[in-house]
Amino acid sequence: MIAKSSEYDCIVIGGGPSGSTAAALVAEAGYRTLLLERDLEPRRKVGESLMPETYWVFERLGVLEDLRQSAYAQKVGVQFVSSSQRESSPFLFRRHDPRDCSQTWHVERTKFDPFLLANAAAALRRSGPLPCR
Repeated sequence: MIAKSSEYDCIVIGGGPSGSTAAALVAEAGYRTLLLERDLEPRRKVGESLMPETYWVFERLGVLEDLRQSAYAQKVGVQFVSSSQRESSPFLFRRHDPRDCSQTWHVERTKFDPFLLANAAAALRRSGPLPCR
């Protein structure tokens, strides 16, 4: 996003999932926010297996319905494999929390990061024009 002012309440450095989320939430709270990312997106990254607690962040960001409608693989649990190749028992999220938040997704970072970055850019636009001096 092109800066329209040299005065900001918050400058977020890095447009990955954490930076995009922070910038969107700070802008939605009404603060003049600048989000800086040096790399062009999308770039190759390892996939990401999201945990159920991310549900609440996605709800707060307003992207939960988009994720529900996405082609990302739904994730309902986890299983760990030790360095000796021993597998743990599957941990199914819904057994421990029957709410909708117990389902999450396995995302492709080359698609997911730009998705969150676009959401942050929209939040920055919604927060209104920055004052120019």
